[in-house]
Amino acid sequence: MPIDFIGIDPDTGDYGSPTVWVHSEAKEILVQSPGADEELKAAIGGKAWVPVM
Repeated sequence: MPIDFIGIDPDTGDYGSPTVWVHSEAKEILVQSPGADEELKAAIGGKAWVPVM
């Protein structure tokens, strides 16, 4: 998978997230992040653009 590093949150500290990559051939954005907690899942779960968790 040919992906290009775009950037990382400068305030991430030792956690290493979130980090953003782009898959230029598939025209996809990839985001590495820690798992969402239950509160975040509830807040975004009803949105049409959110993948099934």
